[in-house]
This record gives sequence, C-alpha cells and structure tokens, in this order.
Amino acid sequence: MCRWGNEYSLYYTAVTKEGKGCIARASSKNLLDWTDQGPVFISHKLIHPESSNVQQLKSKYLLFFGGHYDWSYVVSDRPDSWLGCQPISLHPNITAMEVIAKNRSKWLVGFFKLEYYRLFLGVLNWAEKKPKIKEIEHATEIEEFLN
Repeated sequence: MCRWGNEYSLYYTAVTKEGKGCIARASSKNLLDWTDQGPVFISHKLIHPESSNVQQLKSKYLLFFGGHYDWSYVVSDRPDSWLGCQPISLHPNITAMEVIAKNRSKWLVGFFKLEYYRLFLGVLNWAEKKPKIKEIEHATEIEEFLN
C-alpha cells in the first residue's frame, strides 16, 4: 500500500476479463472505503505478475513484480497506470523484493532467490547504467543505510 497525495493505493494481482494476468489497484481516501480502479499493468503474456510493489525514483514511479517473469519493473510518470509499458528485467531468479532503505541512488533491498527460497539482502544502485541487485556479502556493505 502506498500514499500518493491525499489518496492511498493498494496494488494486487488479478486476472482481466480476457484472462490476462495483471496488477490492479484499489484506492481510498480514509483506509476504510475502497474503490476498485481496475488494472494498472496488464501482462503481454498469459502469465501472472506477482509480489508487486511501487516505489518512487525521482519524478518516476516504478512498479516491480515477479512471478513467471525475471524480477522486473515498469516505469511511469504516474502511480496509477503502467498500461502499455514493457517490463525491464532487473534480476533473474528472484521471486520477491522489498525496499528496506534508500540512500540517494542506492537502495537496500530484501529479496528471495528462487533456488533457495530464503531472504537475502542486496544493494540496487540506480546510478549504474544497467541497474542490478548486488547481493550483500559483508556487514560493512549495509552501514551506509543504518543512519
């Protein structure tokens, strides 16, 4: 769930009437009354994008998801629509990722690898030309995120 302006958004996995996997959104101004806003991203394949989350990066909104995809994301100027956007692969063999902390262009993330099904920590550096999640191997690598 995210708050954008005076509205809360809840993103969830769904299926369109045509049978395509999608991520949909519900909105609320008070967290009690919700309105279904329909799909915000529709898969171009007949598969389900799962474990979605939305993050803001400068003036853009990134919708992350996995499922039968590599861990991927789509980019929009708005937090309520990524329709027609093509997924950008971020990392293979990851089933879910959450942002724990941000330090300028670097994000500390927790993620699950498909081959181990356990939690790992990594750094995602958006200053790199092709950002990828770099697994943390030493405790000193998270120090910049602790303060």
